[in-house]
Amino acid sequence: MPTTLESLSVELAFARQEIARLEGKIDKLDQKVDLLDTKVEKYYLTIKQFETEFKPIRNIIYGMVGAVLLAVLSALLYIVINKGGP
Repeated sequence: MPTTLESLSVELAFARQEIARLEGKIDKLDQKVDLLDTKVEKYYLTIKQFETEFKPIRNIIYGMVGAVLLAVLSALLYIVINKGGP
């Protein structure tokens, strides 16, 4: 099937329309990504902010968990020691 110059120009015009449509979609996507970046910067904590703001809470929780574990281990040790006694 030989292709004519007219059919090639029609295909080229169609390709140009598709390229223009895709460029428009890419521009919209870029705008949405920029908007998302600004929202993330504005509303979400960074890792460094999270670490500095919640470090005291983390230390309190770790201390409480440590106290509970120490109590459990002490109770187990007490049980083991008294089993061997009178």
